Amino acid sequence: MSGINPIVIHNGIPEHILKPVNKSDIKTLRRIFPDLLLTKVGRYDVDKRWVMAIRSVGVMKLMGMRPTLIARGGKEYHRNEVMAEAARQGLSVKELHLPSKAPKEQVFAELEKAKDYDIIELCFYVSEEVINILYGGSDCVLANSGHEPFGLVGLEVMACGGLAFVGATGEDYAQTMVNSVVIETENELEIVEYIRTLMKDEQLQKRIRKSGKYTASQFTWNTIVLDLMQKVRFLAASHGVLIG
Repeated sequence: MSGINPIVIHNGIPEHILKPVNKSDIKTLRRIFPDLLLTKVGRYDVDKRWVMAIRSVGVMKLMGMRPTLIARGGKEYHRNEVMAEAARQGLSVKELHLPSKAPKEQVFAELEKAKDYDIIELCFYVSEEVINILYGGSDCVLANSGHEPFGLVGLEVMACGGLAFVGATGEDYAQTMVNSVVIETENELEIVEYIRTLMKDEQLQKRIRKSGKYTASQFTWNTIVLDLMQKVRFLAASHGVLIG
């Protein structure tokens, strides 16, 4: 209707993922990958900017850095283009095939065997526990989508104490170098330069992770539902109906 602004109802995350990730699990992950560890989780879709992520790994390797990307994609056709780009970048890829929701101990054991590969693709349904360990224990999580209606992955990363690299659409909660890193272009050097800056400043990393955790706590379903009910009351009142 003319003259009426839309009411925005945000998406939310379950409150339980705010529970701190087990520190010993993160230590195990970082013992396996002591250098630069990146994680990316999402469908193999052009909008997810997988190719950009792969190119950033290639650039960092050429710079003499030692990046490892742990990837969890899907069975979409775009995977062929992503893997072709990895080959062009001269990156080694290892596919891990494990039972659905394999326990973390089994995942750690297989990651240990594959640690010398540039890209490790998790080709199985990964449990929330393992995903949260990867989110909290990686140096950064690439949720660098080109388009998102509302970027939940960034919030999930923040909730786990992770450092999220998000896109510039849909992530209304994101503030660059405050609670996350907002990637605004499709140029892989943007990812590379932010990572180079962050790796030089451990205190900045800690501040971003702490701020991200707080941000995530503001977008749990309990908070979202309270806001939703307030909007319902407003809309009802505007039609002459008072609730409660």
